[in-house]
Amino acid sequence: MHPRTKSQRGAAFVEFIITFMMFFTTIVLTVDIIRLSICTVTAQFIVDKAIREVVLQPRPVYGSTESAEAVVCNQAKKFGWDGPLNCGDRTNSDRIRICSGLSDGYCGWTYSEATGQGRDLVLVSIRYPFDFTFVGHVTVDIKADAIGRNEPF
Repeated sequence: MHPRTKSQRGAAFVEFIITFMMFFTTIVLTVDIIRLSICTVTAQFIVDKAIREVVLQPRPVYGSTESAEAVVCNQAKKFGWDGPLNCGDRTNSDRIRICSGLSDGYCGWTYSEATGQGRDLVLVSIRYPFDFTFVGHVTVDIKADAIGRNEPF
């Protein structure tokens, strides 16, 4: 066995740094992907709970857009998502979308419409801004949709 020279010790250190950086990057990306998965499942759960509540209530109670958006916001507050969905100020928000089967095939994010009458289809959608914090603050929108049919009260 020969004693190591200075250049061999430096090469071992460089190999260690490269391996450590690859390992650290893998761990960080895994944490961000797990966070993204949890947020996606939570967003879908929120709209599923909201659509159930919207379609099962009598029309005079939840027939308006504001009341249906309030249902979505109440579900979002349970998970602390009311801030990113702009639940406090609904005037300029494009994070919650409510559409009825009465729309002519177009349901934009810029406005919500009334939930319609009995047996009409209702679409509830949300867009949640997700930040990849460990990857240079890249933001993507998580979108979740749920469709239900109004009960004929």
